[in-house]
Amino acid sequence: MKQRCLIQKQQNRYLIHLLIRGYAKQIGQRDEFRPILLHGQTGFHEYFSSLMLRYAKKYWGKDICKESFRLFNEEMLKLKSTIRDVGGKKIVNCKELEEVVNSVRLVAPYIEYCVPFKLYDDFLSGLLHFAEIHEKTANQVKILFLLYHESRKHGGSNKQKSQELIRQAGKLHA
Repeated sequence: MKQRCLIQKQQNRYLIHLLIRGYAKQIGQRDEFRPILLHGQTGFHEYFSSLMLRYAKKYWGKDICKESFRLFNEEMLKLKSTIRDVGGKKIVNCKELEEVVNSVRLVAPYIEYCVPFKLYDDFLSGLLHFAEIHEKTANQVKILFLLYHESRKHGGSNKQKSQELIRQAGKLHA
C-alpha cells in the first residue's frame, strides 16, 4: 500500500488515502464490522480530545501561546473533526472528553480562537450535552455561562436564547 501511495508516512504517523478511508468506513457500516469501526472512532476521539486539552494548556503557558496554535494547525482537520463530533453529540463515552469538560474554562477560550463561531457554538452545546449525560452539574453551569456569553456577543435575535441560557444556569446553580 505504501508503494502505491495509498498510505504515506509523515513524521511518526501514517496517513491513509481518502479512497481507502472511504472504503473502510463503508465496510464498517456492516453489522459484523460495526464494533471494530466504533473501537477505531473511540480511539480517534480519545487521542484528539487529549491533544485538544494539551494544546489548550500550552496556550495558557508562559511564552508558548504561538506554539499551541502551530500545533493545532498541524492537526487541524482531525481536531475539527473531533470538535464537529462533539458538537453533533456523537461522543457519549470518552475519558479524555470528560477531562476537556472538567477543564472547560481553559479549553473553551482556546478553541474559540481556533475555529469558526458556528463550530465553536456547536462544540459548547455538545460539551453541555456530554456534561448532562454524565451529570456534571458544576460543569453544566460553566458551559451555560459560556454559551450565554457567546449569544450575548452576537446579540440581536439571540436575546431570548441568552435569557433562557442564564435562567437555566441559575436554576442548576440553585
